[in-house]
Amino acid sequence: MKIEKGMKFEAEIDSLGTVMDYVEDRFIFVIKDQFWNDVELEMAAHMPMEIDFAYRYDIAIFLLSVGDIDTSDFYFNIQENDWAKQLLAVDDCLQCTLVLLDEKNTICFKRDATLSKEDSARIIDCLKKQYEVPFHEGEFDVNMEGLMSALEPFEMQEYALVKAIFER
Repeated sequence: MKIEKGMKFEAEIDSLGTVMDYVEDRFIFVIKDQFWNDVELEMAAHMPMEIDFAYRYDIAIFLLSVGDIDTSDFYFNIQENDWAKQLLAVDDCLQCTLVLLDEKNTICFKRDATLSKEDSARIIDCLKKQYEVPFHEGEFDVNMEGLMSALEPFEMQEYALVKAIFER
């Protein structure tokens, strides 16, 4: 997947908010807003970026913070991912990309990060557990909505199994 500033994002994202997926060889975290001002883009480019990972009730949750942009939560279900087998076979460092989109699905910002081998192994271990859990879409959705209503994304950070900070 080609991701470059100024390009139209390959996947059409309909609504504002957050979405993530694992595609080809990386986790892609997308935050879509009506527009991104210069101050927000500068903070995203130069402030530390934190990626946390929590695993609760068989749900994988990535939490992303950068600058003054509110902590964003991304829920991931490996059983619904087209690249699940490739992801579970990763025995090296996981790659991540943050993408900020405007309302027209134009890429306003991109930032890459590489998780440590140790953090990557923790995440893969949890995803292997999630892969083995019998999947019932309705149950997953109810559990996810329960977590979302019980805790704000920044409150979930205390449950993180992985806390990775990337300086600029």
